[in-house]
Amino acid sequence: MSDGHVPSLHSKGTVLGSASIVFQWGIDWRRPVDPPAWAQEQISPHVTRELQ
Repeated sequence: MSDGHVPSLHSKGTVLGSASIVFQWGIDWRRPVDPPAWAQEQISPHVTRELQ
C-alpha cells in the first residue's frame, strides 16, 4: 500500500513545487531585483532596463 502512496505524494509535491516557484517568480519579477538566470533569458532587454 505504501508503494501506491509514495508516487502520488511525490508527483503532487513536484507539481506544487514547480507551481509555487513559477508563482513566486511571477510576483518577484515586478520588483527591482535580479531575476534568475533562466528568467533573464526569457525577458527582453528593454523590459529589464525598464525595471531597473
